[in-house]
Amino acid sequence: MTDSLKVPALMTFGKGGHQIYYRDKFWRRKSTLSGYSRPDDPTVATDLPDGLPVINKRAVIDNDNAIHLLISGPMVNVSLDDGEVSYLSDTLKSIVAQTVKADRGNSMGGLVRLQESHRASTATIPGPLDEVSVPAYIELWRQVGAPIGAVKDGLIVWDKEAK
Repeated sequence: MTDSLKVPALMTFGKGGHQIYYRDKFWRRKSTLSGYSRPDDPTVATDLPDGLPVINKRAVIDNDNAIHLLISGPMVNVSLDDGEVSYLSDTLKSIVAQTVKADRGNSMGGLVRLQESHRASTATIPGPLDEVSVPAYIELWRQVGAPIGAVKDGLIVWDKEAK
């Protein structure tokens, strides 16, 4: 890793490839790196630190519960502390949000409407424009059956319970 200020915090796999989420060592900033690797690629974790959590969404993405989580569930924010949630709240009432929502051709408007519907429902998890910590995100994906693992000695070791 060339940038010593960025620390890998999570790796995920989806149908299109992989994503590594980084957090800044000193500030609450985050960034991502995307690629086309698969979880069975023996070199995918070669340069990653031991203990880095990994989620294999590919294995469950055709499952209805996983699709619902993907569309209506929260995003991960690797800079949040365990148990912390960042809710998109008053922003939904802003004139910008209302304008974006009114334009049916604007995809962000659809997300705002989805977030509002989620808030009005009896959902027990944060909505699609809210953010959760890494442990909470992992647990949500574990609940829909996604294999969870961690990097060890440059390889991904999957939890036995997720296999």
